[in-house]
Amino acid sequence: MRPKLLRAHLNELFVFDVAARTGSFSKAARELGMTQSAVSHHVANLEVLLGTQLFDRVWRGVTLTDTGRELHQASGRAFPALADGLEAATSKRNARQITIHTDFAVAAYYLMPRLSHLRQAANGADIRILTMQAPSDLDLNRLDCGIVFGSTTSFGAKAAPLMHEVVVPVASPAVASDLGQLSAATLPRSRLLQLETETGDWLDWQGYAALANLPRPDDERGLIFNNYQLLIEAALSGDGVALGWRPLVDRFLETGRLAAVGPTVVRQRWGYFLLQPAPLPLDTGFANLLETIRADFAQAWQGQ
Repeated sequence: MRPKLLRAHLNELFVFDVAARTGSFSKAARELGMTQSAVSHHVANLEVLLGTQLFDRVWRGVTLTDTGRELHQASGRAFPALADGLEAATSKRNARQITIHTDFAVAAYYLMPRLSHLRQAANGADIRILTMQAPSDLDLNRLDCGIVFGSTTSFGAKAAPLMHEVVVPVASPAVASDLGQLSAATLPRSRLLQLETETGDWLDWQGYAALANLPRPDDERGLIFNNYQLLIEAALSGDGVALGWRPLVDRFLETGRLAAVGPTVVRQRWGYFLLQPAPLPLDTGFANLLETIRADFAQAWQGQ
C-alpha cells in the first residue's frame, strides 16, 4: 500500500488491528467506542481496497484468514511502535504531566468537573486522564495513579481506600415529586434504570433493595444500560429512577438537577481506591494532587 493510500485508510487499518487483536467485532466496538456495524463497515472497506478477505465470518464470531494474519502481524508491530513513539514525544514535550487512570464514570463525573481545581493542587502540572472499561484493563506501566472501584481484595497493597461504596436512588425533580420516597409500596411500580456491566461489580437494584430492606424489584422492569453516563442522562431526562454513586452524583444533587428518592445504603467491602503502582518519591505537585483527591472523597464520605 503506497503512502498516500496508507494515510487515506489509516483509520480502517487501526479498526482492523483492534478487531484482529480482540478476535471479535463486538469487543473491538466496545474498545473503540463504536457500534459493531461501524467496525464491520471499516473492515469491509479495507477488504474491498485490498481485494481480499481478511476475516472469515463464522458462527458467533470471526477468524482471521491467512492474509488477515499476515496483515495483523505487520499492524501488531506498527501501531504499538507508533504509540510508544507518541508517548515518548509527549513525555519530552511536557515532563510535568500526571497520568490518572480511572473508569468512564469517575472521569466524567468526578475528574472533569474538578479538573481546574486538581491542576491547581498539582502546581499547574498537566493532568492526563486514561479511561478503562474494567479494572482488568489497568496498565500499571502507563499511570502515575488510579482511582479504581472494586472490593477490598481487588488491588492489594498498592491501593489505599478512599471511601466505601455509597449508593442513593436518584431521579429528576419531576419524577421525584410524582413518586415520593421509595418504599415497599412504590418500589415495585417504579420505572427503574438498570446498569448492566461485564464485571457485575457495581451494586444492582436487587442488592440495593436487600440493603435498604425494600421488596425485591422485578428484573424485567425499566431500561437497561451498559454505560453509567447514559444511565444518568436518562435519569436527568426524567426516564426513571437510577442508582446514584457518591461522589459521582453529588453535583447533580447539590444543583437540584437530581433528587434523592430513597434511603442511602453502604457496602462496606466495596468502594473506591487510590492506586499507586510504585512508592516513588513524590514531587510537591503530585503529593498535593493525591492529598486533594483523598480530601474530596473524605468530604463525600462525611456528607453521606
